[in-house]
Amino acid sequence: MKKERLLILCDHNRADFLLPYKRLKEEAELFFLEFASERSITNYSYKEYGEAIFWSEYKDAFALLEQVRPKKVIFLWIDSYQQVALNLACKLKGIKTYIIEHGIRDWRANIELEKYFFNPAKSSLSSRVKELSLELIPRFKTRLFLLKTLKNLPEPEKSFLSNYIKLRRRSTFHTVKQKVLSELRLPSAYISYSPKVFSVHQHFDNLRPDFSVHYIGVPMYDELANHIHNVEPVSKSNNILLVDQGLANRNLLGWNKNSYKQFLKNLSNYCQSAGFTLSIKFHPSDTNAIRNYDLGNLPANVIDDAQLAQILPHTPVIIGFFSTLLLPLAALPHTTLITLENHPIGKLDVSKSFVDAGVAHPVYSLDELPAVLGNIEQLHQQQLPNKKKFEEEWLYKFDGKAGERLRDILLNDEL
Repeated sequence: MKKERLLILCDHNRADFLLPYKRLKEEAELFFLEFASERSITNYSYKEYGEAIFWSEYKDAFALLEQVRPKKVIFLWIDSYQQVALNLACKLKGIKTYIIEHGIRDWRANIELEKYFFNPAKSSLSSRVKELSLELIPRFKTRLFLLKTLKNLPEPEKSFLSNYIKLRRRSTFHTVKQKVLSELRLPSAYISYSPKVFSVHQHFDNLRPDFSVHYIGVPMYDELANHIHNVEPVSKSNNILLVDQGLANRNLLGWNKNSYKQFLKNLSNYCQSAGFTLSIKFHPSDTNAIRNYDLGNLPANVIDDAQLAQILPHTPVIIGFFSTLLLPLAALPHTTLITLENHPIGKLDVSKSFVDAGVAHPVYSLDELPAVLGNIEQLHQQQLPNKKKFEEEWLYKFDGKAGERLRDILLNDEL
């Protein structure tokens, strides 16, 4: 039986962006599109799932669709000129498009505190020059892809893309979304984790109340869910898990490598003094964490996804800032969540939604930690009654079947 083809626009160098498609890779032909050419690929994990294609290989968006012949097209966002052009071509060709969730979205962090999250780490001038020189021809071809697509678009799509390009050159992604209200910039539907997470899209994208959305849970944590539900939790242990958010390596909220290195040193010492063993799960974007923060000299363990699954049933205390991984960890019956709310730029209460939901206790200084750890059982009893509602509102379902729900949506003939 011939397999359906799906075109997925995501940074396939990141293995965590591939995980949602684990249930699809045997049942569909997957094509990944992100870069101008193969020179940008640093991780070939995508080959386990499907094939990579590149903007520079195609004359325009219509030629791309004719050659790849996707049943549906999946975006993480529709922002770059090429992404917007491809989305318009899909609309004209009657190909359904989706924006799929790729991380936690929250009213407090993404809307009220939005300005604090727009200070990413910048590469050096020499590295940018080197990148441009290596990618000069592919980038030129990618530019031609855009111009030829623009030329071949009918009205009103042609004028829309032309105006979008002019506005996007001088504005941020979210500013553009607030100014460009046409549904030509939107997908056919959204695939989101849950109603709470989707509410941020509703705000930023100015969506109609009846705009199509599917809730599926968090597919990249299906294996974790299946493992945790088959293991008897041991709540009385001395394990503490720190869930890193990748703030320091991206220079967010005032963090940098030096300040985060000192923070990790202080945290590990506090945990050790309180009789706890600290494990650290770093954000996927922080690929050089052990070297960056001199972790070999700390009384702490750095763990990966497989090790996380092994220790989690025996880890009663979770510490974190604000991250997607905190969603399932906060919902687990045996865990107690502590959120760190004091950042170098100030006390922001980034995790206020977790605290307001009753599944987290905020601390504003590591000096508070000994007293909190000494009172952990009482905190657990306070959080426990709120976990089921939190799961329904933020995770939809944590049952290990989010990937199956995603598969059924993308292979179905309906929207």
